[in-house]
Amino acid sequence: MGRGTKVAALCALVGMACSGREGPPAEVDAGADAGEGVDASFDADTDAGEGDDAGTDAGPIDAGPLTGDTYLYVLDVIDLGAEGPDGVAPGFDLDGTTDEICRQEDWTSPAPESTPGIDNSLGPILAAGEAEFRVREALALNVSSGRLILLARLRGVDSFEDDPRVELDVLFGVLPDGVFAPMLTGSRYVPGQTFDLDARALDEDGMTALSQLPASIVDGRMQAGPGTLPLTVPFGTELVTLELGQVRLAVDVSEDGLSNGVVGGALDVESTIAVLSDVDGLDPTQVRFALETFADLDPQVGRNDCRSISVALVFDATPAVAGAVVTPE
Repeated sequence: MGRGTKVAALCALVGMACSGREGPPAEVDAGADAGEGVDASFDADTDAGEGDDAGTDAGPIDAGPLTGDTYLYVLDVIDLGAEGPDGVAPGFDLDGTTDEICRQEDWTSPAPESTPGIDNSLGPILAAGEAEFRVREALALNVSSGRLILLARLRGVDSFEDDPRVELDVLFGVLPDGVFAPMLTGSRYVPGQTFDLDARALDEDGMTALSQLPASIVDGRMQAGPGTLPLTVPFGTELVTLELGQVRLAVDVSEDGLSNGVVGGALDVESTIAVLSDVDGLDPTQVRFALETFADLDPQVGRNDCRSISVALVFDATPAVAGAVVTPE
């Protein structure tokens, strides 16, 4: 099935349910430059496959004991991994092959790497159907309003240039009491703001992140994974959290922030259907048909059907300060 046909088909399947929704609160002001901040993250070097053999058999990074400093960042640009010209899209080669799996074509990563075999089935489809789904708009508005606060905590950083072992924690943030929205400069967060940590993203000790990825830094770019992460996506006014497996992540790192980031992984079709079935306005039958039609990973033995669907997002982040550990009401 051609890519244009895929977009049209998915819009026809679930577009009416999404396009009739009210969308994010109108009173949220994302700033006039919100679109520029989102698009800029894709135009840069977002090839997560570079320096990563792009397969799923690399195994966890193990390069000795964890030493070094800890840095906290807040994601202030989050966008779908959209299609560029000539079959280009950000993401990872999650299945380690350029072969067509379950009738789904792979992408090529952005230049200069131009790595073939990139798996990112859902991101470009949702991005191309923005008029119906409004996921990109909702992401930008939820981030700028502070409704969706994702924190990246890097531990064990000895060098931002080359470090064989660091750890990446992914945390949920909460606006401190008395703060009603993040401070913005244009569409980006003002650096150095304090965000409380959502206790539900931490172990019982209140310190250890439940979502951790092993990582390393080479030439200023961090490669992280494999692992699992919570993926929070807005559907209209609702925030839905899905479990992303087979996670790979790559991002340029420095003390001043994270840039040109891309995270990719796989969503289990059955688990995703179960979560989305509770979203007001989405037809579970149509959601199932759409996800099963465009699933491209974990083929079932003896059949041309897949049990998972790939997705990628791009992101940037700015330095932040950790506040108290709180449990939101």
